[in-house]
Amino acid sequence: MVHAIDKDDTVSESSARESAGSYFPHIDGLRALAVLSVLLAHVDVAFLAGGYVGVDVFFVISGFLITRMIVNEVQTSGTFRFGRFYVRRIRRLLPALLVVLAITTVIAAVIYSPAHLYSYGAELASALFSVSNFYYLAEADYFASAAQLKPLLHTWSLSVEEQFYLLWPLTLVLLLHARTRRYLPLILLALIACGLYLNAKFSDGSVYLVRAISPALAEYINDGKTSTYFLLPFRVYEFAIGALLVFIASARPPRQLVDDALALIGLALIVFSLLSFDEHMLFPSWYALLPCIGTALVIHSGGRSRLALVLTNPAAVYVGLVSYSLYLVHWPLIAFWRYLHPGADLDLLDQTGLIAVSFVLAHILHMQVEKPARYSSLLQRPRMLLSGVSLVVTLFAVTGLHMMYSGGWGWRVTPIYQLDFQTAASVHPGEPEADLHLRFGREGYGGHTYPFYGPVSEGMTPDIVVIGDSHARHYAEGLQAGIAEPSKIGLYMAAGISCLHLPSFTRTTAGRDWDGMCPASLDRALAYIGKAPRPPLVIVSHSWLWQLQQADRLDAQGARLNEKLAENALFDGILALKRLIGASQLVVIGNVPTTGVDVDLIDAFTRPQLDLFPQRDPESYVATARQHPKLARLQAFNRKLRTLSVSTGAFEFYDPFDALCDQNTCTNVTADRQLVYSDGSHLSKFGSRMVVEGLKAAIELPAAPTAETIARQAGL
Repeated sequence: MVHAIDKDDTVSESSARESAGSYFPHIDGLRALAVLSVLLAHVDVAFLAGGYVGVDVFFVISGFLITRMIVNEVQTSGTFRFGRFYVRRIRRLLPALLVVLAITTVIAAVIYSPAHLYSYGAELASALFSVSNFYYLAEADYFASAAQLKPLLHTWSLSVEEQFYLLWPLTLVLLLHARTRRYLPLILLALIACGLYLNAKFSDGSVYLVRAISPALAEYINDGKTSTYFLLPFRVYEFAIGALLVFIASARPPRQLVDDALALIGLALIVFSLLSFDEHMLFPSWYALLPCIGTALVIHSGGRSRLALVLTNPAAVYVGLVSYSLYLVHWPLIAFWRYLHPGADLDLLDQTGLIAVSFVLAHILHMQVEKPARYSSLLQRPRMLLSGVSLVVTLFAVTGLHMMYSGGWGWRVTPIYQLDFQTAASVHPGEPEADLHLRFGREGYGGHTYPFYGPVSEGMTPDIVVIGDSHARHYAEGLQAGIAEPSKIGLYMAAGISCLHLPSFTRTTAGRDWDGMCPASLDRALAYIGKAPRPPLVIVSHSWLWQLQQADRLDAQGARLNEKLAENALFDGILALKRLIGASQLVVIGNVPTTGVDVDLIDAFTRPQLDLFPQRDPESYVATARQHPKLARLQAFNRKLRTLSVSTGAFEFYDPFDALCDQNTCTNVTADRQLVYSDGSHLSKFGSRMVVEGLKAAIELPAAPTAETIARQAGL
């Protein structure tokens, strides 16, 4: 989110205020409103959960000003100088960005663990080449907790802007020279309609057309919520709304009452969006029409409204002038604060301090870098500018890539814990939709069994079938190493999709076709259970309470019941699953204790320990009290599952607390310094083996296959 063009893109700052029609003070006020909205939302001001729409305000402003500048130049000179345009873009945007990247990189290298610095290296490289929106699309949901620690996350919107700069000027100039100016409003309306159609089509991750063209690309963008948030095609209608203003700006004579109404309605739409939107919405979708139309109405009022003082007063104009610098500096500052205070919430003092420091740094950056760069005699020379930029960008890119390919500069830290089994016990993070099959008899290098993807082969016997989300998948290591391989039995992991694998259950969060995916995942598991020559052992595990918060059920026709589900719904679902699997033994695994905080233990134990930055002692993460509020809720639910197991006799229940906790505490790190978790809640390979060792005593293992079966499975 950066405004695409400032006053200096039409006339110099010194003369802008004197040149009628070239400078729009109310647009600076809109910038101020936009950047303050984003800033306040990022420091967790509760009533501004929709502050992210400030990005959309900027996109509309960019569409208006860029289009206006191009149209004016073509009309007055008959041509458009692309080289001059892009040089000015570089001079306007890059110096301040490079300074922020340089300082951010130094701080990241000092405080980040190797895992986070590895990720930061990729962030840095993608930001430099204006593709960070693609990088974050592959990484995480913008609103996910992990994303809040990425100091360059905000550069996704810079990338979207710069991709717009790359495509729109040439497109618009071609349309103008083709003498299609009279049709440009219709073309822009069609572009708006197309953008809204794409948002609707991709809202649930359904990408049938893309899949027909490129299956690989379809898998990359199959999360509708994340794809529509980060990618230009789904944002293009916002720029087009701004561009459309250029062609209707003189469609009517100015009238005070009309301008007042436009400004009032426009501001009301923006404020309504800020106050009523939240992170759970599918966005932009059609929701972004509200702030975008609001912005367009305010711009179209031309600053002539009697409400203009709200946007044109000196304070608002000043914030608008420094809005780019403020946007650049505020997010790294917040991300570093969160990193140094893991699991902590921002209180009023923290919020005030971060806002104040952001403004101080923004003022310095604006006065010492942003403004001087516009008028520097060296930067006025295109060859000198491009040579310098190429050198600096190359240096930064090499630094980022070296961070990645060297494993995050691990030489900076000395691990004090055993990390040979620290990685996730399943394919995590990222929950692939393909089922993971682990079977005995297929040998890789060194004679070890290995996991493979794809359908179970014709002769394979699924002796154990594991069903659930990633909290089932993290038992893959323990079940394979502790049960399947020693007993020479087949293990089938029908787990990974993040929803409840119980009959008629679905998930309600936006962005994917959960109503199709969740039942289909369960149906695949049931199909293999039904085809097994003997009833397999069925193990079900989930992050039960977390999934319950976003679950719903489907009726017989596949429509949602729109119910707010209670725990009893889970109990009914488990019993319904038992009826479906018939003679198969059902084992339900309860919630793992978790660390109690949203902290990546591998990161916490490999951070550089510096007196300069106050950090939590890693030893404080070694164990968590059983009385911790989060653990207490998980234990209470597990006890209910145990009671249901005893009262119905329908399934066996195993409680991971039995393996990981004593009477008072739950271990996160063992006595020999092995990590139990790979993050805040998913078991490491070592933790997976620990829990499965306890599980073995609670289940009846299937009999080992005969020699004939083994030979058939091995393909002999």
